[in-house]
Amino acid sequence: MKVVALALTLAVLASCSKEVVMDRGIEDRHQRVADYLERLQGAGEFPGLQYVVFDRDGVVDSHAVGLADVGAGRPMTARTRLNVFSTTKLVTAVCLLQLQQRGLLALEEEAGRYLDWLPYAGITLRQLASHSAGVPDPVLGNFYVHWQEEQASFDREALLRQVVARASKPRFAPGQGAAYSNLGYALLGQVIERASGTSYEDYAQQHVFRPLGLQAADIHFGTQDYTVDARPYFKRSQVLFQILARFVLKGGHLRRQGAWVALENRFYLNAPAHGGIITSAESYAAVFRDLLRPDSRLLGAEARAQLFREQVRTDKAAFALGWFIQERGGQRFYSHRGGGLGYVSEVRLYPESGLGSVVLVNMTTPSRRLSPDLLDGEYIGR
Repeated sequence: MKVVALALTLAVLASCSKEVVMDRGIEDRHQRVADYLERLQGAGEFPGLQYVVFDRDGVVDSHAVGLADVGAGRPMTARTRLNVFSTTKLVTAVCLLQLQQRGLLALEEEAGRYLDWLPYAGITLRQLASHSAGVPDPVLGNFYVHWQEEQASFDREALLRQVVARASKPRFAPGQGAAYSNLGYALLGQVIERASGTSYEDYAQQHVFRPLGLQAADIHFGTQDYTVDARPYFKRSQVLFQILARFVLKGGHLRRQGAWVALENRFYLNAPAHGGIITSAESYAAVFRDLLRPDSRLLGAEARAQLFREQVRTDKAAFALGWFIQERGGQRFYSHRGGGLGYVSEVRLYPESGLGSVVLVNMTTPSRRLSPDLLDGEYIGR
């Protein structure tokens, strides 16, 4: 017992000695944040990172730190693309509101009007978009992904039909609670296809990204190109995720690279509407920068107001359409975090300050020291 206690004490002392704090002695804000992020990366908190702060007119500050590819020593740059996973839902919510503006659907309509195979009676599109439909949240296929070599034969709707058949019991009556559901947004992607007459991916490219000057090389729903994109990593000490990748994720191939383990496979999201975007932080920020503007090119005034209007609140969370509603220092802000196989993202909008931020990291779980509250605090109210 004494040996164990001594080992724990040494571990605590070691972790304290590695504590990284913002150096207030650095007066220049960009240099102060860059120094903090570089020291975090040097302490092994993440392989690589992009952090962008923006306002309605453009980028306020931008950082690219660390490595996109640890094994090759390839640096993370401002143009390196990463998977953003669940923050894709924010784009899906924009697509829905656009289609409502065009009279091609209404959020009060039942989802069953578009997907007659759904077993969930009475759920509306608004409830799906605000996580208040009661739809379960099962894993969608092989831990939400399929490999590049499976893409040609992959049938998205067939998979979703199988998933809902196995998870047909709702968690609560529609509108009587709130619980996050990836499946709910996967179903909304299918609704968007029915209403628009085109694929979800093509609709988002044509009606969300291209009006903002973004091309497929900047943002897309495909698979990774590890010669230029950031590789996905697990930390070698994260045993749980290594077990997942080796024994739960069928067909996954891992390779050690220093303190990190890389997932070698290139993959697609089974349902891109809940998490399929691949992009850089600066390109992604263009979407949310537009949403800060009263003259948004993506949404009219009423649709934009609906996007941020509170839809449901519980004792645990409050939801708008796609967004979580939170408060910081008495100021309301909107956020969403995404995470999955080797990547983490977070998007925040602070409408009162007219600012927003995007953080993208090529590791599976975020470092507790990588706090958007701390980072954004260098820009909000200063």
